Amino acid sequence: MSRDVTDLLPAARELAEAMLVATEQAGYPVFITSTLRTFHEQDELHAQGRTTSGSIVTNARGGESRHNHGLAFDVAFVRPAGEDIFDGPWDQIGAIGRDLGLEWGGDWTGFVDRPHFQVPSPYDVGVLKAAATGRLRRGIGAAKANVIQLQTLLRQAGLYGDRIDGDFGPITEGAVQTLQREARLLPSGMVHPRELEELQRRLS
Repeated sequence: MSRDVTDLLPAARELAEAMLVATEQAGYPVFITSTLRTFHEQDELHAQGRTTSGSIVTNARGGESRHNHGLAFDVAFVRPAGEDIFDGPWDQIGAIGRDLGLEWGGDWTGFVDRPHFQVPSPYDVGVLKAAATGRLRRGIGAAKANVIQLQTLLRQAGLYGDRIDGDFGPITEGAVQTLQREARLLPSGMVHPRELEELQRRLS
């Protein structure tokens, strides 16, 4: 999971940076703890407290959080070592976020998530998730032939040094994200099969 604001879409990145400045000026400095998450990372987080150890921290599965689409970030308070970074004036921080035009998870009536801020969007997360349909990504059993083609192209680009095996695992996902960052795209770790032809054209 990323903590880098540059992994957010431009509108979210600008508001996250503005949030850091505004909270510092107000005397409640915070830092970013989470920005972009891949669908696979979101599924792993959703499993926490359900099928894996730990406490439940989200009700959103992969694709159901604005984190997965580069439109959300989480914060914690700047504290001396040993102090609770989630203990602080959340109402004041929430108000700062609202004033900037952000939606605050502390205002939610269901699963209250005070560290969470997201960019308002005219698109429901269901629509955003549907836009990812058909894309190759980790954890969905993508067609082996397509993944082999992807891995081969990533190797040609000097971004992938592992086996060409058709398994869309963490190394393949990381290589896709590197390629996307270099192209200044959202590093979602997903790629549409038709994009393989474009990648092939560019490499040749």
